[in-house]
Amino acid sequence: MIRLLRINVLKTVDRVKAFVDMEINDLRINGLKVVEGKNGLFISYPEEKRKDGKYYKIVEPMIQSVEEEVEKLIIAEYNQKNGGADV
Repeated sequence: MIRLLRINVLKTVDRVKAFVDMEINDLRINGLKVVEGKNGLFISYPEEKRKDGKYYKIVEPMIQSVEEEVEKLIIAEYNQKNGGADV
């Protein structure tokens, strides 16, 4: 079961539109981002910068259908909170 715990919509002109915390079954994931890309909104998973200067994902879905479900749920909730239409 996927459950959104927090969605913090930002009121800025930055590409990052919101921060999200969610729970999948008994696993909590903090720090997902709703990002405005060239082709619309997408979800960016938590990542960290390593010594080589590159960013690496800390968490990411292994199954495409799970990734799609998470993205659909988060973007729908973002649009509802932001007063916008689905992208």
